[in-house]
Amino acid sequence: MHIPDGYVNASSLSKPLGMEVAFTTPLVYDAHVKAVAAGVVELNTPETKPWGQVVPYVFGQNSI
Repeated sequence: MHIPDGYVNASSLSKPLGMEVAFTTPLVYDAHVKAVAAGVVELNTPETKPWGQVVPYVFGQNSI
């Protein structure tokens, strides 16, 4: 619907594509809880990286 000329599937495999989309927010923990409640799969809880950034990882297809 949003891509009227069609598209090419990146992969038909069940494993996720080797890429990520990142969003920044000062409310990392709240956003993580909201995403999981919306149905994404939690890959890991928010953790503080050595450089101070708090990062969780989730996986979802058409989940939110």
